[in-house]
Amino acid sequence: MARHYDKIISLRLTQGEHEQLEELAEITGLSVGAFLRKRGLGHKITAKSDLQMIRELRRLGGLLKHLCLDGRVAQKEKEAVLTEIRYAIERISHDREEDTLKGDE
Repeated sequence: MARHYDKIISLRLTQGEHEQLEELAEITGLSVGAFLRKRGLGHKITAKSDLQMIRELRRLGGLLKHLCLDGRVAQKEKEAVLTEIRYAIERISHDREEDTLKGDE
């Protein structure tokens, strides 16, 4: 069911602030209004690039698993790749947590 928005809030910004909001909204794949609504109401906002990166890392992990089951990858190589994938996912998660905290300041 579609929401009906019937209230308008007017906000004065500097040109730099407006550009910054547009950039943040673009990163998240939201309009400026939707971004401000979510942010103002304390909803979690996830950048499109983070979700795309996590999907790609999961895909790579799945491919590695397939190769390992076929016996095409040595144990040492498998462990190294899995460690790198885990590290990348942790780094994305950590960066997202820091961004969330910075946004709360």
